[in-house]
Amino acid sequence: MIYAAAKNGWAVNDMDEKVRPRVGVNDLLDVIVNKIPHPVVDQNADLKMLIQQTESNKYFGKMLIGRIQQGKLSVGERIQAVSQDGEIIEQSKVLKISKKFGMHELDLQTAYAGDIVSIAGFNNGTVGHTMNTLGQNYVIPAIRIDPPTLSLNVTFNDSPLKGIDGDKITISQIKERLVRES
Repeated sequence: MIYAAAKNGWAVNDMDEKVRPRVGVNDLLDVIVNKIPHPVVDQNADLKMLIQQTESNKYFGKMLIGRIQQGKLSVGERIQAVSQDGEIIEQSKVLKISKKFGMHELDLQTAYAGDIVSIAGFNNGTVGHTMNTLGQNYVIPAIRIDPPTLSLNVTFNDSPLKGIDGDKITISQIKERLVRES
């Protein structure tokens, strides 16, 4: 049993302040480490990784984010993206593997089952695709999401403040930015 007051910033396993002062969340963290079982993963099996998000990298372009369900993944390894229908979308070499650690990003040479990582090297892979070892067409079921929609009207600026604020002032600059963001 853990008693907590998140607003006050404490979580303890004994409410008697004489036994344990109500400071910090160490008791909660100890319970998590000692009572919650480790996930059962096979790091020696073929790679299976469901892509759950994408991001953009200034140098590597599209990055695919997901959790490695089983196996391992190394920079330079050739893998394939498989759609929810079992169709091979793309085969490519992994150019970069990165992992978030707090506010920092760590570059990895190899990532293992259980790691949540971003990988670069794919142009057509996207959310819902399963990354597999070459020759394997395993599909991890994913919840289908609707594609994003956006409606935009770009017109001339007839504001009394036109030309005073902002640095994207030509239609070609605006188009370049929209294409880059998409």
